[in-house]
Amino acid sequence: FVSRVRAWGVVDRFPEAVFHPGQDVIVYFELAAPAARHSPTGHTTSADTTFRVRDPDGRQIGQWDFEPIDETCHLPRRDYFARYFIRIPETAPVGPCRLDVMVTDLVAGTSGQTRLDLEVRR
Repeated sequence: FVSRVRAWGVVDRFPEAVFHPGQDVIVYFELAAPAARHSPTGHTTSADTTFRVRDPDGRQIGQWDFEPIDETCHLPRRDYFARYFIRIPETAPVGPCRLDVMVTDLVAGTSGQTRLDLEVRR
């Protein structure tokens, strides 16, 4: 969780993952070796991302689906970073929650996921 992305790997992190309902947050992550589709225009990568925030009992209290990110470069990418803007739901309960992050490499047809713990305070 970051408040600002300056460049690849250069971010302003929150000192702790504690947020308030309605607070805007940036989720930043890096991918290694994304697959690419080669064409005369270059090497195209494509990533699809979904976030779900859950309360301590696992109930979903928010979800964000984003349009896939397609990018074409002259040379194959060795890595990639993404940033997504989300708002902590106004209905988020006070206490521990988690953000489930699902990323799919649409060219390779592979997916990965992780979980980020956070706390909601009023």
